[in-house]
Amino acid sequence: ADTLGGSTIFKRKDGIELGGAFSIVRDGVDDPQSDQPKRGDRAFIVGARSKDDLRYFGATLAYTADHYQDELGTFFDGIGFEVYADHLLRKKLRLRLTADGLFPVGGYQGDYRLIYFVAGASYDILEQLRVFLLPRLTFSKNSDGTDRGDYAVAILLLFNF
Repeated sequence: ADTLGGSTIFKRKDGIELGGAFSIVRDGVDDPQSDQPKRGDRAFIVGARSKDDLRYFGATLAYTADHYQDELGTFFDGIGFEVYADHLLRKKLRLRLTADGLFPVGGYQGDYRLIYFVAGASYDILEQLRVFLLPRLTFSKNSDGTDRGDYAVAILLLFNF
């Protein structure tokens, strides 16, 4: 596909980083498969983060046009966000919090929305091995307003080499 995109990150002396990116599909297909770009797809995102040895905080805000689909396959323009924070509680134990959302805008006919909250922890078992426990709450809705019911609990192992 013929696309145009770019990104930039500004690093301030106080450790805060600000960034932005965009992507525009200039051709594509009208009814794409999951691995194909949609004609007219556009995405714009801004974000910021701050980190030190004890904590990390990051946030993004995005606008997409003709990019996401609801459960019925209807494409929509949307506003999305993510806020993430973690804090080192003890030498090997870290608390992690995330909030994510996606909301249709621009004349979408329906109640579809995605809203997730994750509050969990990670523990460094070894220098190369970390385990995560991450329960996810959802306040998401299908296009007809019914609860999506996609609650989850993840137990993950991360091996670093």
